[in-house]
Amino acid sequence: MSPRTIDVAATSTAPPDAVFALLADGSTWPDWSAMRSFVLEVEGDPPPEGPGAVRVFRNGPTTTRDHITEVVAGRRLAYVSESALPVRDHRMVVELVPDGDGTLIRWHASFVPELPIGFVLERSMRRFLQRLADDLAAAASDR
Repeated sequence: MSPRTIDVAATSTAPPDAVFALLADGSTWPDWSAMRSFVLEVEGDPPPEGPGAVRVFRNGPTTTRDHITEVVAGRRLAYVSESALPVRDHRMVVELVPDGDGTLIRWHASFVPELPIGFVLERSMRRFLQRLADDLAAAASDR
């Protein structure tokens, strides 16, 4: 099956460092996102959530395990995601771009569907990622 990509964006009135502080700290996600719980399974380098970290999020019956691959403070977080979804090579990159006094949040995902329902999965994932970006933007703006 052919690879799929998703790009969503949101704008926060908060500066990039404030947005990044929430994005890079998995323990804050249950406060601002649809994720209901967080466990840091493996610390990264540098600790706690640098490259090599494994972050486990739960949202109802769905568990997602994210392997952090790149961290550029205040600018970028990249990770490979494992979940029960029928996909492989699921990669995410979140970029934060200064936008006046605020921040443009760009959330990029790529994956290869394992079933011929890729378009349905893509639409669902797009909605979920847009909600994450919007919720991150709002939470950072409110702080």
